[in-house]
Amino acid sequence: GVATAWELDLWGRIRNLSDRALASYLALDETRVAAQMSLVSEVAIAYLTLRADQALLTLTSDTLATQKRSYELTAQLVEAGSATQLDLRLAEISLRTAEANHAVYTRQAASDRNALVLLLGQPLPAELSQQLDAATTLPDGIVPTSLPSGLPSELLVRRPDIRAVEQMLLGANANIGAARAAFFPTISLTGNAGFSSNSLDGLFSSDGLGWSFGPSISLPIFDRGGREADLDLAKALEVEQVANYDRTVQTAFREVSDSLAGRRYLAEQVETLERGVEAQERIARLARLRYREGVADYLEVLDAERNLFSARQQLLATERAWLQNRATLFVALGGGDDR
Repeated sequence: GVATAWELDLWGRIRNLSDRALASYLALDETRVAAQMSLVSEVAIAYLTLRADQALLTLTSDTLATQKRSYELTAQLVEAGSATQLDLRLAEISLRTAEANHAVYTRQAASDRNALVLLLGQPLPAELSQQLDAATTLPDGIVPTSLPSGLPSELLVRRPDIRAVEQMLLGANANIGAARAAFFPTISLTGNAGFSSNSLDGLFSSDGLGWSFGPSISLPIFDRGGREADLDLAKALEVEQVANYDRTVQTAFREVSDSLAGRRYLAEQVETLERGVEAQERIARLARLRYREGVADYLEVLDAERNLFSARQQLLATERAWLQNRATLFVALGGGDDR
Protein backbone atom coordinates (compact mmCIF):
# COMPACT_ATOMS: atom_id res chain seq x y z
CA GLY A 1 0.00 0.00 0.00
CA VAL A 2 0.90 3.67 -0.29
CA ALA A 3 0.59 6.02 2.70
CA THR A 4 0.94 9.78 2.57
CA ALA A 5 0.52 12.40 5.27
CA TRP A 6 0.26 16.19 5.31
CA GLU A 7 0.23 18.48 8.32
CA LEU A 8 -1.62 21.76 8.04
CA ASP A 9 0.85 24.45 9.19
CA LEU A 10 -1.79 26.69 10.75
CA TRP A 11 0.43 27.95 13.58
CA GLY A 12 3.80 28.17 11.76
CA ARG A 13 5.44 25.22 13.53
CA ILE A 14 6.72 23.59 10.34
CA ARG A 15 7.79 26.93 8.90
CA ASN A 16 9.80 27.73 12.03
CA LEU A 17 11.36 24.29 12.08
CA SER A 18 12.33 24.78 8.44
CA ASP A 19 13.86 28.17 9.23
CA ARG A 20 15.80 26.67 12.13
CA ALA A 21 17.15 23.88 9.92
CA LEU A 22 18.19 26.39 7.25
CA ALA A 23 19.90 28.61 9.83
CA SER A 24 21.77 25.60 11.23
CA TYR A 25 22.96 24.68 7.74
CA LEU A 26 24.12 28.23 6.98
CA ALA A 27 25.89 28.43 10.35
CA LEU A 28 27.76 25.22 9.56
CA ASP A 29 28.71 26.59 6.14
CA GLU A 30 30.11 29.76 7.71
CA THR A 31 32.01 27.61 10.19
CA ARG A 32 33.54 25.82 7.21
CA VAL A 33 34.61 29.17 5.74
CA ALA A 34 36.12 30.17 9.10
CA ALA A 35 38.09 26.92 9.26
CA GLN A 36 39.32 27.49 5.71
CA MET A 37 40.46 31.04 6.52
CA SER A 38 42.17 29.80 9.66
CA LEU A 39 44.03 27.20 7.61
CA VAL A 40 45.13 29.86 5.11
CA SER A 41 46.41 31.99 7.98
CA GLU A 42 48.30 29.07 9.51
CA VAL A 43 49.90 28.24 6.16
CA ALA A 44 51.00 31.86 5.71
CA ILE A 45 52.45 32.01 9.23
CA ALA A 46 54.23 28.67 8.74
CA TYR A 47 55.70 29.92 5.46
CA LEU A 48 56.90 33.16 7.05
CA THR A 49 58.38 31.22 9.97
CA LEU A 50 60.30 29.03 7.53
CA ARG A 51 61.60 32.04 5.62
CA ALA A 52 62.61 33.77 8.86
CA ASP A 53 64.54 30.74 10.10
CA GLN A 54 66.17 30.42 6.68
CA ALA A 55 67.28 34.04 6.97
CA LEU A 56 68.66 33.25 10.43
CA LEU A 57 70.44 30.25 8.95
CA THR A 58 72.02 32.53 6.34
CA LEU A 59 73.04 34.91 9.12
CA THR A 60 74.65 32.12 11.13
CA SER A 61 76.41 30.85 7.99
CA ASP A 62 77.91 34.28 7.38
CA THR A 63 78.82 34.57 11.06
CA LEU A 64 80.44 31.15 10.97
CA ALA A 65 82.53 32.12 7.95
CA THR A 66 83.57 35.33 9.71
CA GLN A 67 84.54 33.45 12.88
CA LYS A 68 86.63 30.99 10.88
CA ARG A 69 88.58 33.82 9.28
CA SER A 70 88.95 35.48 12.66
CA TYR A 71 90.25 32.27 14.21
CA GLU A 72 92.78 31.81 11.41
CA LEU A 73 93.92 35.42 11.72
CA THR A 74 94.30 35.08 15.47
CA ALA A 75 96.34 31.90 15.03
CA GLN A 76 98.68 33.78 12.68
CA LEU A 77 99.00 36.64 15.12
CA VAL A 78 99.88 34.19 17.91
CA GLU A 79 102.65 32.71 15.76
CA ALA A 80 103.93 36.23 15.05
CA GLY A 81 103.85 37.10 18.75
CA SER A 82 101.22 39.78 18.31
CA ALA A 83 98.46 37.88 20.13
CA THR A 84 98.21 35.62 23.15
CA GLN A 85 96.93 32.12 23.66
CA LEU A 86 93.98 33.65 25.50
CA ASP A 87 93.01 35.49 22.33
CA LEU A 88 93.22 32.24 20.39
CA ARG A 89 91.08 30.38 22.89
CA LEU A 90 88.47 33.17 22.82
CA ALA A 91 88.42 33.03 19.03
CA GLU A 92 87.95 29.27 19.18
CA ILE A 93 85.02 29.62 21.61
CA SER A 94 83.40 32.13 19.30
CA LEU A 95 83.92 29.75 16.38
CA ARG A 96 82.37 26.78 18.22
CA THR A 97 79.40 28.94 19.25
CA ALA A 98 78.83 29.90 15.63
CA GLU A 99 78.99 26.23 14.61
CA ALA A 100 76.42 25.33 17.26
CA ASN A 101 74.07 28.14 16.14
CA HIS A 102 74.42 26.99 12.55
CA ALA A 103 73.38 23.48 13.51
CA VAL A 104 70.42 24.78 15.53
CA TYR A 105 68.98 26.86 12.70
CA THR A 106 69.64 24.13 10.15
CA ARG A 107 67.50 21.80 12.23
CA GLN A 108 64.88 24.50 12.81
CA ALA A 109 64.57 25.25 9.09
CA ALA A 110 64.07 21.55 8.35
CA SER A 111 61.41 21.34 11.06
CA ASP A 112 59.64 24.41 9.65
CA ARG A 113 59.57 22.85 6.19
CA ASN A 114 58.01 19.68 7.60
CA ALA A 115 55.36 21.77 9.39
CA LEU A 116 54.52 23.55 6.12
CA VAL A 117 54.22 20.24 4.28
CA LEU A 118 51.90 18.95 7.01
CA LEU A 119 49.60 21.97 6.68
CA LEU A 120 49.53 21.69 2.89
CA GLY A 121 48.74 17.99 3.10
CA GLN A 122 51.11 17.16 0.24
CA PRO A 123 54.79 17.47 -0.69
CA LEU A 124 56.01 20.86 -1.76
CA PRO A 125 55.97 21.44 -5.53
CA ALA A 126 59.40 21.22 -7.12
CA GLU A 127 59.42 24.89 -8.14
CA LEU A 128 58.44 26.08 -4.65
CA SER A 129 60.98 23.76 -3.05
CA GLN A 130 63.74 25.23 -5.22
CA GLN A 131 62.64 28.76 -4.35
CA LEU A 132 62.76 27.94 -0.66
CA ASP A 133 66.21 26.40 -0.99
CA ALA A 134 67.49 29.60 -2.61
CA ALA A 135 65.73 31.97 -0.18
CA THR A 136 68.05 33.84 2.15
CA THR A 137 65.92 36.78 3.29
CA LEU A 138 62.39 37.43 4.46
CA PRO A 139 59.90 38.21 1.66
CA ASP A 140 58.80 41.81 1.60
CA GLY A 141 55.86 41.90 -0.80
CA ILE A 142 54.18 38.58 -0.03
CA VAL A 143 51.50 40.14 2.21
CA PRO A 144 49.57 43.31 1.30
CA THR A 145 51.14 46.35 2.95
CA SER A 146 48.72 49.12 2.05
CA LEU A 147 45.52 49.51 4.01
CA PRO A 148 42.97 52.15 2.99
CA SER A 149 42.11 54.71 5.63
CA GLY A 150 38.60 55.03 6.98
CA LEU A 151 37.66 51.37 6.76
CA PRO A 152 34.07 50.97 8.04
CA SER A 153 33.35 48.67 10.94
CA GLU A 154 30.74 46.97 8.74
CA LEU A 155 33.66 45.07 7.21
CA LEU A 156 33.54 42.80 10.24
CA VAL A 157 30.20 41.48 9.02
CA ARG A 158 32.23 39.55 6.45
CA ARG A 159 33.88 37.55 9.19
CA PRO A 160 32.59 33.97 9.01
CA ASP A 161 32.51 33.56 12.79
CA ILE A 162 30.14 36.53 13.11
CA ARG A 163 28.04 35.20 10.23
CA ALA A 164 27.88 31.81 11.91
CA VAL A 165 26.67 33.09 15.29
CA GLU A 166 24.20 35.34 13.48
CA GLN A 167 22.66 32.30 11.80
CA MET A 168 22.63 30.49 15.14
CA LEU A 169 20.76 33.44 16.64
CA LEU A 170 18.23 33.32 13.81
CA GLY A 171 17.83 29.59 14.40
CA ALA A 172 17.22 30.20 18.11
CA ASN A 173 14.47 32.68 17.28
CA ALA A 174 12.86 30.20 14.91
CA ASN A 175 13.10 27.53 17.60
CA ILE A 176 11.03 29.73 19.93
CA GLY A 177 8.35 29.99 17.26
CA ALA A 178 8.29 26.22 16.82
CA ALA A 179 8.11 25.63 20.60
CA ARG A 180 5.28 28.16 20.94
CA ALA A 181 3.36 26.59 18.04
CA ALA A 182 3.56 23.22 19.79
CA PHE A 183 0.89 24.44 22.25
CA PHE A 184 -1.69 24.46 19.47
CA PRO A 185 -3.33 21.33 18.05
CA THR A 186 -1.69 19.50 15.20
CA ILE A 187 -3.99 18.79 12.29
CA SER A 188 -2.79 16.23 9.74
CA LEU A 189 -4.52 14.97 6.63
CA THR A 190 -3.75 11.37 5.65
CA GLY A 191 -4.55 9.46 2.50
CA ASN A 192 -4.19 5.68 2.18
CA ALA A 193 -4.32 3.84 -1.10
CA GLY A 194 -4.15 0.02 -1.17
CA PHE A 195 -5.39 -3.10 -2.83
CA SER A 196 -7.78 -5.29 -0.89
CA SER A 197 -7.45 -8.24 -3.26
CA ASN A 198 -4.48 -10.56 -3.08
CA SER A 199 -5.19 -12.27 -6.40
CA LEU A 200 -3.53 -11.07 -9.54
CA ASP A 201 -6.78 -11.26 -11.47
CA GLY A 202 -8.49 -8.65 -9.34
CA LEU A 203 -5.43 -6.62 -8.48
CA PHE A 204 -6.25 -3.76 -10.82
CA SER A 205 -10.04 -4.05 -10.66
CA SER A 206 -12.12 -1.17 -9.34
CA ASP A 207 -13.45 -3.41 -6.57
CA GLY A 208 -9.93 -4.06 -5.28
CA LEU A 209 -8.91 -0.41 -4.95
CA GLY A 210 -9.83 1.38 -1.72
CA TRP A 211 -9.27 4.95 -0.57
CA SER A 212 -9.71 6.58 2.79
CA PHE A 213 -9.28 10.33 3.35
CA GLY A 214 -9.89 12.15 6.59
CA PRO A 215 -8.44 14.57 9.13
CA SER A 216 -6.61 13.68 12.32
CA ILE A 217 -6.33 16.19 15.16
CA SER A 218 -3.82 15.85 18.01
CA LEU A 219 -4.53 18.06 21.00
CA PRO A 220 -1.72 18.89 23.50
CA ILE A 221 -3.63 18.05 26.67
CA PHE A 222 -1.56 15.71 28.82
CA ASP A 223 1.98 17.02 28.10
CA ARG A 224 1.45 20.74 28.69
CA GLY A 225 4.23 20.86 31.27
CA GLY A 226 6.69 19.38 28.79
CA ARG A 227 5.76 21.91 26.13
CA GLU A 228 6.17 24.79 28.56
CA ALA A 229 9.59 23.45 29.47
CA ASP A 230 10.53 23.26 25.77
CA LEU A 231 9.44 26.88 25.28
CA ASP A 232 11.43 28.03 28.32
CA LEU A 233 14.44 26.15 27.02
CA ALA A 234 14.11 27.76 23.58
CA LYS A 235 13.97 31.21 25.18
CA ALA A 236 17.00 30.45 27.33
CA LEU A 237 18.93 29.25 24.27
CA GLU A 238 18.06 32.49 22.50
CA VAL A 239 19.46 34.51 25.43
CA GLU A 240 22.60 32.38 25.27
CA GLN A 241 22.95 32.98 21.52
CA VAL A 242 22.52 36.74 22.03
CA ALA A 243 25.36 36.68 24.57
CA ASN A 244 27.44 34.52 22.23
CA TYR A 245 26.83 36.94 19.36
CA ASP A 246 27.84 39.90 21.53
CA ARG A 247 31.01 38.14 22.66
CA THR A 248 31.95 37.20 19.09
CA VAL A 249 31.54 40.79 17.87
CA GLN A 250 33.60 42.13 20.79
CA THR A 251 36.32 39.56 20.07
CA ALA A 252 36.36 40.60 16.41
CA PHE A 253 36.83 44.27 17.30
CA ARG A 254 39.59 43.41 19.77
CA GLU A 255 41.45 41.29 17.20
CA VAL A 256 41.27 44.08 14.62
CA SER A 257 42.40 46.66 17.18
CA ASP A 258 45.34 44.50 18.28
CA SER A 259 46.37 43.85 14.67
CA LEU A 260 46.21 47.54 13.76
CA ALA A 261 48.25 48.47 16.82
CA GLY A 262 50.80 45.81 15.97
CA ARG A 263 50.92 47.02 12.37
CA ARG A 264 51.94 50.49 13.51
CA TYR A 265 54.34 49.77 16.33
CA LEU A 266 56.03 46.77 14.73
CA ALA A 267 56.83 48.90 11.67
CA GLU A 268 58.39 51.54 13.91
CA GLN A 269 60.32 48.86 15.79
CA VAL A 270 61.69 47.41 12.55
CA GLU A 271 62.98 50.82 11.49
CA THR A 272 64.64 51.36 14.87
CA LEU A 273 66.28 47.94 14.84
CA GLU A 274 67.56 48.48 11.30
CA ARG A 275 69.38 51.62 12.46
CA GLY A 276 70.69 49.67 15.46
CA VAL A 277 72.08 46.94 13.22
CA GLU A 278 73.85 49.53 11.07
CA ALA A 279 75.45 51.01 14.18
CA GLN A 280 76.55 47.57 15.44
CA GLU A 281 78.08 46.80 12.03
CA ARG A 282 80.22 49.94 12.24
CA ILE A 283 81.29 49.05 15.78
CA ALA A 284 82.24 45.52 14.70
CA ARG A 285 84.31 46.84 11.77
CA LEU A 286 86.14 49.29 14.02
CA ALA A 287 86.79 46.58 16.63
CA ARG A 288 88.28 44.23 14.05
CA LEU A 289 90.44 47.04 12.65
CA ARG A 290 91.66 48.02 16.10
CA TYR A 291 92.52 44.40 16.83
CA ARG A 292 94.52 44.01 13.60
CA GLU A 293 96.45 47.17 14.40
CA GLY A 294 97.18 45.89 17.90
CA VAL A 295 95.31 48.72 19.62
CA ALA A 296 92.60 46.52 21.21
CA ASP A 297 92.46 42.97 22.51
CA TYR A 298 90.26 40.21 21.17
CA LEU A 299 87.68 40.65 23.94
CA GLU A 300 86.58 43.89 22.26
CA VAL A 301 86.14 42.10 18.93
CA LEU A 302 84.29 39.22 20.54
CA ASP A 303 81.92 41.55 22.33
CA ALA A 304 81.23 43.56 19.15
CA GLU A 305 80.57 40.43 17.08
CA ARG A 306 78.24 39.01 19.73
CA ASN A 307 76.26 42.26 19.91
CA LEU A 308 76.00 42.43 16.12
CA PHE A 309 74.71 38.87 15.87
CA SER A 310 72.15 39.53 18.62
CA ALA A 311 70.95 42.73 16.91
CA ARG A 312 70.50 40.94 13.59
CA GLN A 313 68.59 38.13 15.29
CA GLN A 314 66.25 40.60 16.96
CA LEU A 315 65.69 42.42 13.68
CA LEU A 316 64.76 39.22 11.84
CA ALA A 317 62.40 38.15 14.63
CA THR A 318 60.66 41.54 14.56
CA GLU A 319 60.40 41.49 10.76
CA ARG A 320 58.79 38.07 10.96
CA ALA A 321 56.29 39.33 13.57
CA TRP A 322 55.55 42.32 11.32
CA LEU A 323 54.80 40.11 8.32
CA GLN A 324 52.73 37.71 10.39
CA ASN A 325 50.76 40.68 11.70
CA ARG A 326 49.74 41.49 8.13
CA ALA A 327 48.37 37.98 7.65
CA THR A 328 46.57 38.18 11.00
CA LEU A 329 44.99 41.52 10.10
CA PHE A 330 43.84 40.12 6.76
CA VAL A 331 41.96 37.34 8.57
CA ALA A 332 40.69 39.64 11.32
CA LEU A 333 39.01 41.85 8.71
CA GLY A 334 37.17 38.87 7.28
CA GLY A 335 39.53 37.96 4.46
CA GLY A 336 39.39 39.15 0.89
CA ASP A 337 36.39 40.14 -1.13
CA ASP A 338 36.37 36.82 -2.97
CA ARG A 339 34.65 34.34 -0.64
